Amino acid sequence: MAGHQHTFEDGEVIVGTDQRHGAGRAYVVADGNVEISRPGDKGPLTLAVLGAGDRLDPTALERSGGAVLARAVGPVVLEELPGESLIGWLRSAPGAVLSRLGALLFGAPTPRPPAADPPVRAPDSVQRSPALSWGWGRDRIHIRVAPLAPGPGVDPAIAAAVTRQVVDALDQRRVSRARAIPEVVAGDPTRSPIEALATAAVRGRALLSAADADLLVWGEVPAPAATVHLRFVSLMPVEDRPGAPGPSSLLVLPTEFGRPFAPLLLATALSAVGPRSPHKAARVGTALPALLEAALPVAAALPVTMTPREQAATRICAGHALATLAHHRSDRGLHLMAAETYRDALAGLSDDELPLEQATAYKSLGAVLQILAEGDLGAATLEAAAEALTRSLAEMTRQDFPREWAAAQTRLGQVLYRLDARVGDVTLLKDAVNAFQRALQGLSREHTPLAWAEAMNGFAQATQVLGEQFRSRIALETAVAACRAALMVRHRETTPLAWAATQNNLGSALFLLGRLTGEAAPLDEAAAAFQQAHDVYLGHGAPVLAAIADRNASHVTRLLVARQGKTDWGSPEPRPRPRAAVAAASAGAA
Repeated sequence: MAGHQHTFEDGEVIVGTDQRHGAGRAYVVADGNVEISRPGDKGPLTLAVLGAGDRLDPTALERSGGAVLARAVGPVVLEELPGESLIGWLRSAPGAVLSRLGALLFGAPTPRPPAADPPVRAPDSVQRSPALSWGWGRDRIHIRVAPLAPGPGVDPAIAAAVTRQVVDALDQRRVSRARAIPEVVAGDPTRSPIEALATAAVRGRALLSAADADLLVWGEVPAPAATVHLRFVSLMPVEDRPGAPGPSSLLVLPTEFGRPFAPLLLATALSAVGPRSPHKAARVGTALPALLEAALPVAAALPVTMTPREQAATRICAGHALATLAHHRSDRGLHLMAAETYRDALAGLSDDELPLEQATAYKSLGAVLQILAEGDLGAATLEAAAEALTRSLAEMTRQDFPREWAAAQTRLGQVLYRLDARVGDVTLLKDAVNAFQRALQGLSREHTPLAWAEAMNGFAQATQVLGEQFRSRIALETAVAACRAALMVRHRETTPLAWAATQNNLGSALFLLGRLTGEAAPLDEAAAAFQQAHDVYLGHGAPVLAAIADRNASHVTRLLVARQGKTDWGSPEPRPRPRAAVAAASAGAA
């Protein structure tokens, strides 16, 4: 049955600014075109143009982060779709969301179709969703599949057949294009599993670079050939994003997984991708809801041919896909669901089972909990995040996985820094400084500039607070130098919000230094830094952060006025210290 129709004139905003048209519902474009855009450094950045038959989900756009606009290009007619969007469904009963998903994922098994099935295709909802056709060929996710290795006693013909099946499942023309490659990626079986994985990841990235592709899939068919073990590596680094599987994650499927498992495979593959353009990122975020809608029930009924460890590994991958969708949608409900999925899967493993897979899961769990803690004034969620990240680092080493290890150290530093701000324990602050220093040991300005700058910015934040508490000029000067080092990588033109966050932190460190030493130059520099941060925040749709920078600048002004009046500015009246950029959490999205 046709839904209710809504009409819009040329240039009319459908979603964004003060327009909240259709929150909780989804639409299909019946006629005309809808431009999806967000503010850019040089004017609006077009993410996609929807045409007749394309799907528009206002709720998802409003929660996608940033000032996203959907605007009519010429006269537009939208037709309301029956039922709720996925996001609307997840938010419809907040108290029941987790129990509904828990029953779906970990409740009683549901009947499954026979293993043998027609050729693997994505679910109809994915195939029919024209929104997945944004950009067509150039913006699809390009995947390469290396030959799957047969385990001892496994017929190579079986491994070859499963390889073709994986390629077919990942080759969905509206989302991704997959090709088999002849190169063997699996590491030397005579070496330790960690060394073999690290070698395979390096080799895989080299192959992706040569092929100009986004993702490589490889793995094996272990004896007795009942299951296939798959691993993923992305060309673009995704070590710090919650839900990024990475090469140490393992997806286990039946060897004849057929159509029911295709959405789970594709959802896991997309969660492993580091998108190389806004269009590719939009494609991933648009594809995941329909894929998860089909994949989550399958994760509830994994076949008995899979061991409990294999089932836990696969459910961890379901958590990765949920966390990735939560990242794209900036949706607290999805983050909660991802956290519960990780916890339930990890509860089925002992400490010595799948240590690398557990390390990746705990790393993502810690990141998800850190995000959830932003809306929680207590300390419990941050404490749980710190515990999860610490458990991850107990298995992950700098030597074998330097990027992942450094990303976890940076996260741990951020969590400990925020935890100190809530409970006032200087030991946590010292531990945060140490975590940032360890992260910097695994990063370099030349090879991992953005991750290095994030760790350096965090180190500056924690060090300036220590400098204030211990009235240490050396610590404050170290914080100033760290901010300036980070600004050599974070540029106003390329990473404006991250640049503004570091400018705000620099202003805070300079303010504290000027207040401690009585020197005027640091205060003048602090005022300039706060003003620059304010201007960029305001120009990029972040008024709350702009207000923080403005308040910080007012501290400088009051101190300068007090000095001119020969007031004893260093004693009696307690003065709140300038807020070191709470923007650090959002700076990574810049």
